[in-house]
Formats: sequence, C-alpha cells, structure tokens
Amino acid sequence: MQIRPFPLDQFNKSDVFQDFIGKINDFKPDLIGFSVVESTFLFSMKLLKAAKEVIKTNKIKVAVGGVHAIIAPRTILKYSLIDYICVSEGEDAFIERAKLIHQYGAA
Repeated sequence: MQIRPFPLDQFNKSDVFQDFIGKINDFKPDLIGFSVVESTFLFSMKLLKAAKEVIKTNKIKVAVGGVHAIIAPRTILKYSLIDYICVSEGEDAFIERAKLIHQYGAA
C-alpha cells in the first residue's frame, strides 16, 4: 500500500483539473481522500466532478473528512461520487479504510 499526497502547489498552474486527472492516471489509486474546510469544499467537489469519468471507470473510492465533514456532513451526502465521510479525527480512520480496501477490495 502506498499513500501519496497531492499538494496543490505541485500542480501545473495552467489547468489544475487536468493536472488532477493526470495524477490519478499516473498513480492509479484505490482511494482518494480530501480533508476539507468550508472554503475548500466546493473546489474539492469541482475536482471530483472533473475526474468523474476516471474515478468511475477505475472504481476508485472517495473519502472526505476535515472540519466541514464534522460540522456539515449532510452537505457532503448530496455528492454521489463520495463513498465515505469521516466525522471525527480521520487520520487513523482513513489509513484503516485504505488498508481494508487494499486487502479486501472496495467495500
């Protein structure tokens, strides 16, 4: 199992959406995670929408955590691309979910 962050400052400034899709295609993750606050939530959802085809085609699971997930989890439930919401401290939970997906496949 490999965990690889995608810091936004490493994306090409020309088209962050295409860069995000390229990172997914290069790394081929089983799970993508976002830690969001209110001000980054909608941008994260735009990234997911741009990558919808590659996420669905490759059966990649998506997890969302962070302050926004704790305070307003119902707003996240509206997005069909999100498979998991972490409403508590998520660092350990995210790693455990990734291990389960790696060991048993997406569940």
